[in-house]
Amino acid sequence: LKSTKLDLIYSTENDGRSLSSFYEKCKRTKHTIVLIEAMTKSSNNKVTIGMFASQSWNVHPTSYGDGECFLFRADPDAKCFHWTPDFSSGFDDIE
Repeated sequence: LKSTKLDLIYSTENDGRSLSSFYEKCKRTKHTIVLIEAMTKSSNNKVTIGMFASQSWNVHPTSYGDGECFLFRADPDAKCFHWTPDFSSGFDDIE
């Protein structure tokens, strides 16, 4: 990423907190990184999580994407969760 030019295309501070606004701003852009700063329920600490999407965003009735997509936790304790076509194991290991 150091040699990659990044453009901010959506920000809740500038564009509001609307999912439709997010889709509108991101619908023509592939290879996006979404960062989310969230509060944990148990300790009120901030956690930074995110995801990389290789395809442009759109409203879709089911999940979509490919093997290039992934989720990650940036802070604390950075960790990457790669895409898998088998969802039978659930999401318990993300926490």
